[in-house]
Amino acid sequence: MPEAIKVLSQEIALSATQGNTVSNASLVRVVNITSNFALLTKRDSANTVLGSLTIGPNDSAYGEAYIIKQPSDTIEANVATTLYACSVGYF
Repeated sequence: MPEAIKVLSQEIALSATQGNTVSNASLVRVVNITSNFALLTKRDSANTVLGSLTIGPNDSAYGEAYIIKQPSDTIEANVATTLYACSVGYF
């Protein structure tokens, strides 16, 4: 990922019951704040699952991920308040 990022929104806790566009972001930084693995799911505006991935615990090298998405796509966590997200840009 890029060495420098520009923060474009406030960080939010991802829900396990409702997807979030994260301020209609195209690039999202997601971090796992727990010591457990967490599943992130990406859906389109029709609520169709586009994909999912596991983000490792915060004490591992896999505690964060950068997600490229369409502004209308949503992301959600499998367990509430395990994943936090904010819209970012890079240069």
